[in-house]
Amino acid sequence: MQQTLIELQKQLKALGTAQNCKVYARHGADPDKVYGVSFANLDKLAKSIIKNNRVVNGIDTDHKLARELWNTGNYDCRNLALKIGDGKVMDEKEITAWIKQLKSYTHISMLGKLIAQHPQANKLPSKLCNEKDEIKRGLGFSIISSILAQDPQRIPSKQLKSHLQQIEKDIHSSANWARYSMNWTLISIGTYGEYLKDDAIAVAHKIGKVEVDHGETSCKTPDAASYIEKSYRHFQTQLQKQLKAKANS
Repeated sequence: MQQTLIELQKQLKALGTAQNCKVYARHGADPDKVYGVSFANLDKLAKSIIKNNRVVNGIDTDHKLARELWNTGNYDCRNLALKIGDGKVMDEKEITAWIKQLKSYTHISMLGKLIAQHPQANKLPSKLCNEKDEIKRGLGFSIISSILAQDPQRIPSKQLKSHLQQIEKDIHSSANWARYSMNWTLISIGTYGEYLKDDAIAVAHKIGKVEVDHGETSCKTPDAASYIEKSYRHFQTQLQKQLKAKANS
């Protein structure tokens, strides 16, 4: 039986720690709206919820619960919402609302992955990537990266080339977390974009080192050119394995 919002809030509060609250606050969480639950515990909780998922009257109960969690405004509730939500059933109104309500840069990639599941997600980046707001611009590029990881064929090469041009032109003048997302999108285009590996590497060499302030963490910003080479080889190896398995089935 699926848990209610109130039951989950109690469970999340019990799983939280004061230390994690301090860490998440440094990452942009509202100190008054955070429980401090580790991502390891969030993953376990999300898996248990998804395992018990069911459809009632045509409504996916996971996403219904995700909506309730998101609307609390609590940092940990939103983390969980982004892990159990279903981007495919979100409509334009809901996507727009979640984008508008996005406050923490740590939710950028998570919301990007969720929105990327939507069939029309590839129409969003063109607008978001031109936003001046750091989080919205970062989200736009994160959606591109997530779509490419899910299905490289969904974004036309012409559109990807346009994004490469913008990255080359604007990455160093963009705000911190937008810059971070742009660097990862550059890597994603070079890894998954059809016939665009060399173009992406050329852009990476032109822009040079990308500086991102990760705050009080040990996180580092990857060098795009070398990372593309490595991730492209891995992607091609996995692709060949899939094609071979399909041919033998």
